[in-house]
Amino acid sequence: MFHVKQGAVPTLPKGYVLSLPKGRVLALLGLILLSLLALACGGAAGSRGWAAPVPSDDALIVSTGKGRLDALDPQTLEGIWRFPNFWKLPSRAERLAGIYGAPVVDSDGVVYVGDYNGYVYAFRPADLPNVEVLTGEDRPPAAAFKLEDAIIGGVVLDEASGTLFVAAGRNLYAIRASDLVARIENEKASVGLNVVFKTGGDIWAAPLLDDGKLFVASLDGSLYAVDARSGSELWRFTASGGLVTTPVLAGDLLLVGGLDSRLHAIDLGGGDERWSFTAANWVWSRPLVDGGRVYFGDFDGNLYAVDVDRGQELWRLSLGKGPIRAAPALVDGRLIVATEEGWLFGVEPSGQRSWLKEVPGASLNADLVASDDAVLIAPSGCSKPVGASEKLYYASVDPQTGELRSASGVC
Repeated sequence: MFHVKQGAVPTLPKGYVLSLPKGRVLALLGLILLSLLALACGGAAGSRGWAAPVPSDDALIVSTGKGRLDALDPQTLEGIWRFPNFWKLPSRAERLAGIYGAPVVDSDGVVYVGDYNGYVYAFRPADLPNVEVLTGEDRPPAAAFKLEDAIIGGVVLDEASGTLFVAAGRNLYAIRASDLVARIENEKASVGLNVVFKTGGDIWAAPLLDDGKLFVASLDGSLYAVDARSGSELWRFTASGGLVTTPVLAGDLLLVGGLDSRLHAIDLGGGDERWSFTAANWVWSRPLVDGGRVYFGDFDGNLYAVDVDRGQELWRLSLGKGPIRAAPALVDGRLIVATEEGWLFGVEPSGQRSWLKEVPGASLNADLVASDDAVLIAPSGCSKPVGASEKLYYASVDPQTGELRSASGVC
């Protein structure tokens, strides 16, 4: 792993700002505000973000702390690089506040990521010099482009058209990816930017891109189908509360959860609701579809299995260890579920709990990702197990036993 000799980039947190849509029920507004205030004032998530880990052949990219990305060796989990520390950035863009949307990597190895500070970044890990100790002079440049609003929903790349779609505030932007790459070498290079679509509320989930269409969930309670090229609205579905999960395809259905405590199944073609399932609390956990079932959690700490075709409950399991925001993962027939209080559960498809494991001192709000025979996790920070002499960052869990595997060179 590289060692930073001088000039490490600080990553100071920002307060979480809530932009509330109009026309809401006051009670719902109050609940949202209280929740976000709790996060801003030192709650488990804070302004750190909740980006899911991104696996590839060369590296596992994970947001290991506030305003930073670490690349880990996929086999050894040894740290390889850290962004932004190992890159040169304009001074105004150096401080990242919180990475909420997962980064994306194109076929040329360029990494794109959006931050709560409103900047979109592009950088090439291949540009790093082959040295043991990285000084300020050795650092390669990275691109930064400022948008008007905080980026929570994240970025989506359409390589076919060379377009990077970015959700920031109420707007869905389109940026030419090649322009961002040009800005790596020249920070004054012009960047083509268009507002593709504007919703009635902030966008907190990444859009889904499928077959030339963008499906965008908004805090205004609507799920929009938008033509990716023209930006024209194809249809919209409106729920009774804000929609906060990235839509998931299940055949001819789109599944999306929200602050109305429901999981909605929407017809892909026309936007009509096929069914909705009422949970005990907010559904902020992106649903996982497997066969004829969909699995998801709620903010009361319940895990649900629901029939995809009919929307009928098959079973529910109360885990009792805090809200579930992260999407579950399924490996070798076993569900892995994470809670905001830092607990991991192994659950059988029948709804029986098989094991539980605590990640001490950390929260688990990032979506879990199945990778080969392991489940990748992104805790809120490093942990110090009882009796340990140093802190550890846990990057994966064994789905069969719950055994945690830690990374090196991160804490």
